[in-house]
Amino acid sequence: LNEDDSPYCAIESNVGYFGLDFLRDNYDDYLTFQYREQINQDGKLFLKAIFLFECYPGTDKRMRRIDFSYTHEGGCSSVIYQGEAYDGTFEMITTEHPPISAEELELLWVDYPKFGEYDQLIRLDRIPKGTLERILEYTDKEFPAFRQYLQRDIERYQEPKK
Repeated sequence: LNEDDSPYCAIESNVGYFGLDFLRDNYDDYLTFQYREQINQDGKLFLKAIFLFECYPGTDKRMRRIDFSYTHEGGCSSVIYQGEAYDGTFEMITTEHPPISAEELELLWVDYPKFGEYDQLIRLDRIPKGTLERILEYTDKEFPAFRQYLQRDIERYQEPKK
């Protein structure tokens, strides 16, 4: 919950899966994390995908969705979905990005949480740099509270650099 007791995110879980929808003021999700349990990884979840939902400026009407996907080896790709199928403007743009760093890859792994202990899943500071830059490009204009949430998580979870 936020300081004003409004919901910050919604969590969906199933065996081996956690989905987190980060919410704007009107309770629309603007960002989703998808974690999957990994076989032979001793109770670990991997942040396999991050979805950014972009709306037309000043509205809650969806304009595009960008899916950022990660591999266990550090691979990173994105798919942009935009337009509408019914009017022939729909398009998908797929991009392979340079691999993420070993430090960023390590942040995509998290221990399978006990019931009710989801803080580690919600951490915004685990978003890889290239993805984060794209998210900030959008949220700085349309949802500036995201940067405050990110800073809060950086201060809460990251050790100061020496």
